[in-house]
Amino acid sequence: MDLYVISKLGRSRMTPKSDQAYEYLRRRILDGSIPPDAPLRIQTLGQESSFGSTPVREALRRLEAESLVVSAINRGFRSAPISIEEIRDLENARLVIETALLRESIQQGGDQWESGIVASHYQLSKLDLPIDTQQLALQDKWAEKHQCFHEALITGANSKWLSAFQRQITEQLDRILRFTLGDGLVALLEENQDLKDLLRQSLRLEHHTFLMQATLDRDEKSATALLEEHFQFASRFFSEVFSAK
Repeated sequence: MDLYVISKLGRSRMTPKSDQAYEYLRRRILDGSIPPDAPLRIQTLGQESSFGSTPVREALRRLEAESLVVSAINRGFRSAPISIEEIRDLENARLVIETALLRESIQQGGDQWESGIVASHYQLSKLDLPIDTQQLALQDKWAEKHQCFHEALITGANSKWLSAFQRQITEQLDRILRFTLGDGLVALLEENQDLKDLLRQSLRLEHHTFLMQATLDRDEKSATALLEEHFQFASRFFSEVFSAK
C-alpha cells in the first residue's frame, strides 16, 4: 500500500473513503506518478489503495470535474492527456487571469503585500538556476521558491474567483511541467543550445527582478508587459520540449 494511504488512514479514519481516495488519486496525477493518458481501472485502483471500487469511482468523477481525469464510453477513465494545444490554451488563460490579478494587486496591495514580494524574491535569488544543477532536490526547491514569488505578486488582489481559477491552472501547468521535464531533458538540452538558451532566458533572476521592481513602483503597464513576456518564454519552451519528446 502507498505510504501516503497508510499515513492518511492513521490520521483520517473519520474521513469518508471517497474523500481519501480523491486526495490520493489527485496527488498521484499531479505529481506525475500517474502519467498523462494512463488508464485508471477502478477495480485495480480500489485494491491497490484499499479504498474499494465505489470510493474510487466517486473520486474519479470529482477529478473529471477538475479536468484531471477524462472518461469515454467503452474506454473507461484515464488521466487527462496532454497536448501542445492544451499547453497553449492553459498558458493563455494563465496570462489573462494573472494579469488581471496583478493589476488588482498593484491597485490595492499594501505594505504586507510589498514585503511578501521582496521576501520571496530574496529567497529565489539565493538559489542557482535549476538548469545549472543535476540535483533534483535543488531543482524542486527552486521551483517551489519560483512559484512563491509569482504567488506573492498577486496576493494583493481580492477576487476569490480569479484566484481559484489561477490555482487550478497552476496545478495543471505544474503537472505538465513535471511530465515535460522528465527523463531525457538534460540530454535534450545538451543537443539543442537554442532550447537551453531559451530556458535560461525564461528562468533568469534579472527578469524576475525587473518584474518585482515594476510591480513595487506601481507601474501597471510595465509590470503586466514583463509578466506577459515571462509567460511567452515559458510557453515557447513548453512547446519546443513537448514537440521533441
